[in-house]
Amino acid sequence: MKKTLFAVLPLVAFSVIGCDEKPAAPAAPAKPATGGGAKPAPAPETPGTGAAGLLEGAKEKAAAATASGNTAATGLKDQAVAAITTKYDALKTQIADLKAKATTVPAIAKSSYDSALTSIDSLAKDAEAKFAELKAASTDAIAKAKEAAEGAMTKLTDAISNAQKTLMPK
Repeated sequence: MKKTLFAVLPLVAFSVIGCDEKPAAPAAPAKPATGGGAKPAPAPETPGTGAAGLLEGAKEKAAAATASGNTAATGLKDQAVAAITTKYDALKTQIADLKAKATTVPAIAKSSYDSALTSIDSLAKDAEAKFAELKAASTDAIAKAKEAAEGAMTKLTDAISNAQKTLMPK
């Protein structure tokens, strides 16, 4: 039974696939009755057929695919910019808090604290530059710019977190 099923199943599938209706072929032009009359004019191509029609159809499909790809990439860019903007605003608030508390740091820890703030400022400038690159990125470079901006934000987040844990007076 199984052998018969495996033998019949491909035949059924082939016959179903092969039964697609195909468009009727254009009628052949009529031959001249007799004699050496002029050749009949070739039948005009219907739009969308022939080499020119296929080329135009391919161009239209390529343009539509590019447009939909650009739309998707732009959507990805907009989502990334919105997410990073929210995160960056929160990080700027934390940096401002660290700078405000710099006056309460004991003299012994002042140099370490200032060094950490300098490092954080440098990372913040780098993150801001990567964020600007993401905002200005072309559709081809969005993924790379998004990854770079997220990496810079992660470094900045880690530096702030470490500074808060080790340097903040309790």
